[in-house]
Amino acid sequence: MAEPGTLSSIFKEKMEGILAEHEKQTTNQIAILAVQYLDGENLEEYGIKVAEKWMLGQKGKDNGVLVLLAVGDRKVRIEVGYGLEGTLTDVYCSRVIKNTMIPLFKEGNYEEGLEKGILQIIRILETGEVPTEPTLWDNFKGYRGVGEEQGFFLYILGLVFVGIIFTFAFIAAFHKEIKGVGLFFFLLVFFQWIPTVFYGFWGWVVCNGIYLIGFPIIRLTRNWLPGIKDLSDRVTGNVSYNEGGGGGFSGSSSDSSFGSSGGFSSGGGSFGGGGSSGSW
Repeated sequence: MAEPGTLSSIFKEKMEGILAEHEKQTTNQIAILAVQYLDGENLEEYGIKVAEKWMLGQKGKDNGVLVLLAVGDRKVRIEVGYGLEGTLTDVYCSRVIKNTMIPLFKEGNYEEGLEKGILQIIRILETGEVPTEPTLWDNFKGYRGVGEEQGFFLYILGLVFVGIIFTFAFIAAFHKEIKGVGLFFFLLVFFQWIPTVFYGFWGWVVCNGIYLIGFPIIRLTRNWLPGIKDLSDRVTGNVSYNEGGGGGFSGSSSDSSFGSSGGFSSGGGSFGGGGSSGSW
């Protein structure tokens, strides 16, 4: 693994060969710039400034791409010329950054992250096939909760909040004085978002499955099924339910840059902010 902010000469030579071959086949010009810090400059403005200074992309085709990595600032951007924005969409560039580059950058594998991201960009430019964007349902199924991004302790904290709504659901299901369905739907609202926020898609599936199946079964059997009836009697006897004001319970208790060639001399393409950025 290279020191933070540096790219090895072997990696540079390898990528220069890949980028030169891609330019030969398509005329697209792709360049990589790795710096330590942006010195307070805006990432997008910095990327456009570099792309225009290097005259990246051919005039009239606007087919340049700049991959900008600021290691010390922990930021990355894919800057796309006007002519390629229809293929390298902002949403797709964001997916490459978020799903491919950043996970490797977090581990300090800057060269591997750059290489895999560049190869994905090249593949879509050479095939011309824009990948289908994930639907809201696809994104929801892929969500793993706040702990995935912000720390495992939030998964632990989630047990408190999920435990609270299950406690209320337990009482509402077993308490014989609670006969309507209003409280069921009230709690259902909380089951939609609390487990999801902390545990993502599968937390939502498991918690809602338990609630939606368990609550009706207990309600239907709490007056006659042994075991459930006994527990229902205990809950009813030990927890008082007040329906008055809406209901209630109470208990009894360094810089590196390179591209596909030594310089770009085709006149330079135009850039207008197409692409995407990310940080970690």
